[in-house]
Amino acid sequence: MTQPDAADRRAIRVGTAAMLAATAVWIVIPILVKVALRVFDPILISASRLPVASLLLAALHRARGGRLRDLLPGSGWHLLGGVALGVNYQLFALGMSLTTAGAGTVIIQVQIVSLVLLARWVLGERLSPVKLAAIAGVMAGGALVLAAPGAVDDLTAPSYRTGNLVMVAAAAGFAFYGLASRALAGRHVPGSGAALQIVVPILGIASVVNLCLLPFARWPASVPAGAIAALLSLGVIGTAANYALMTVAFRRLSAATAGTITALTPPGVIALAAVTLGEPVPPSMAAAAAIVTAGLLALMWDERRASARSGAGARSRSGAPP
Repeated sequence: MTQPDAADRRAIRVGTAAMLAATAVWIVIPILVKVALRVFDPILISASRLPVASLLLAALHRARGGRLRDLLPGSGWHLLGGVALGVNYQLFALGMSLTTAGAGTVIIQVQIVSLVLLARWVLGERLSPVKLAAIAGVMAGGALVLAAPGAVDDLTAPSYRTGNLVMVAAAAGFAFYGLASRALAGRHVPGSGAALQIVVPILGIASVVNLCLLPFARWPASVPAGAIAALLSLGVIGTAANYALMTVAFRRLSAATAGTITALTPPGVIALAAVTLGEPVPPSMAAAAAIVTAGLLALMWDERRASARSGAGARSRSGAPP
């Protein structure tokens, strides 16, 4: 087996650090959304996040020597991904206004399952017995949260259940966005420039989708500084910086390795929400988080095993050492 050289090890360290930072951002995002929701309408939150991220990432692309015209949508996949992502962001904010940060985060992990199934159906990607078992685990964890009775803090039971169902719909939106991103990735040469050429047009279309909803938003009479800080952080850090970090990570790590790191998100959000927002953590929630996290790890382990097997086969066919 060949050992990674110093450059490879450095790339892995940089990629891992970037993915850990992106995961930390994902853990903080639901908390920031809950803080912003104390003042802002869900429509205002999603409609402000996406344009800010689009402009900042377009500026980053230009600063790296890229051409702005390369960021124009050029495929039906861009349109599908943009509309789906716009719906995802809007429903995520709406769902968070109705349920808890912990419950919403556990349930929305169904988006990974939806993406795997869509990729199998549309793109013909493999679906192994391990993946099927992992999918069943993630679905079971989400169902456990959906079936939880009663109210949480000031959320009535009907509101809590409605919010959780909205998060399921948000997960479907993300799955179609992920499908479009995978299809577009197959048409580009790997690299940060290509990644931005995929994501920026999608973010731009998603921005238009959310800006079209602004006439239906409720505008606050007064805006405290804390809510403004949360809203700006969601746009700059939670969206623009997060996509930039993922671009760095996916250039250096396999999808399986990166996905394994992101499995820390559900338990991280539950713990942070308990500390910062005072959200309770009933046994059913803790069990659901553990089941979902185990399912995500199983999905990523299967991806890693498949990649290793594919790489070994390629080396054998080319005469390279295993």
